Amino acid sequence: EALVISDHVVVLNQGVIEQEGEPTEVYIRPRNRFTAEFLGRTNLLPLDARSSEAARGMAAAASGARFTSLDCSRIKPEAQQFIAFRPENVAVAEAPTGDANCFQVKVISSQFLGPTTQLVVDLNGVAVLVMLPSNQPRRPGEAVYLKIDPCNVLMLDA
Repeated sequence: EALVISDHVVVLNQGVIEQEGEPTEVYIRPRNRFTAEFLGRTNLLPLDARSSEAARGMAAAASGARFTSLDCSRIKPEAQQFIAFRPENVAVAEAPTGDANCFQVKVISSQFLGPTTQLVVDLNGVAVLVMLPSNQPRRPGEAVYLKIDPCNVLMLDA
């Protein structure tokens, strides 16, 4: 509700300000794991900073997946960080698209929720949550391709 009725929000963690700003900015561009999870579901993959190439806009997950991101300037080589993206910012395709951030995955579970279908997929051994319109059902065991726009792939502090 706070995001709906406010023009400015402050996210507190045990009395410490984690982030503040316009609701859309705080939701779309959280600075850290706490803020991202506090404001909704998000996929978090541990970042492998040593294998990442920030200057080229490439972030490597500890699982081996490589993401193109417009947020790579936030990579800190010695800090614990996460690659993050919201489940609603993931699209599913039948075949590889050739776009950045197109990954073949296997559907682990599919749950019809009325207007949406919630998928859990396996991306390099990591369970990833995906929210799709309900007219795009998938079956467990099905192989599909995830597409994530580089502007929706964030680097978050722990």
